[in-house]
Amino acid sequence: MKTNKLKFNPNNPRKCSKDKLEKLMRSIESFPEMMKLRPIVYDPETMHVLGGNQRLAAIRKLGMKEIPDTCDRRHRSHARAAKGICSAR
Repeated sequence: MKTNKLKFNPNNPRKCSKDKLEKLMRSIESFPEMMKLRPIVYDPETMHVLGGNQRLAAIRKLGMKEIPDTCDRRHRSHARAAKGICSAR
């Protein structure tokens, strides 16, 4: 999954301070397996991130152009029950 395909969720109420973003970047650099344990969840129709907006900001700032992508149709979201949820790990 190319990180530039993912879109920040315009309805995301959370904001990440510069200090917390830098801490998250260091965490991803030192423990990249975290992306497998906590994938970025997105709506495959709109490509808006449903979970992981701060991680997306951090990996983009780190210069990561691609992350592994999986689509799990067994899990259901209330908004996209018929379409499933995709995650970029």
